[in-house]
Amino acid sequence: MPRLLLKRCLHGLLVLWVVATLTFLLLRIAPGGPFDSERKLPPEVIANLEANAAAADISLSKDELVKIDGIFPLGAAAGGRHDYDRSKELNI
Repeated sequence: MPRLLLKRCLHGLLVLWVVATLTFLLLRIAPGGPFDSERKLPPEVIANLEANAAAADISLSKDELVKIDGIFPLGAAAGGRHDYDRSKELNI
C-alpha cells in the first residue's frame, strides 16, 4: 500500500511538472503581448501602459528608503478600519 501511494504521488508530481512546463512554453511562443486586444489602441496609450507596467521594476537604494521612512514613518498609513491592537496583529 505505501508503495502504491508513493507511486501515485510521483506520477502526480510528474503530471504537474509537465502541465506547468507546457503552459510556460505555450505562453512564450504565443503571439501578442499583454496589452493587445480586439480594439486597436492608439500608440500613446500603449506607450503609457507599457511605461506604467515597467514602473514595477524600480529598485530603491538604502538612502532613498531611509528618506521615504522619514517622510512616512512606520504606522503613519494606519487607517481607522482596525484599532491599534488589531493592526499590530495584522502587521500593518
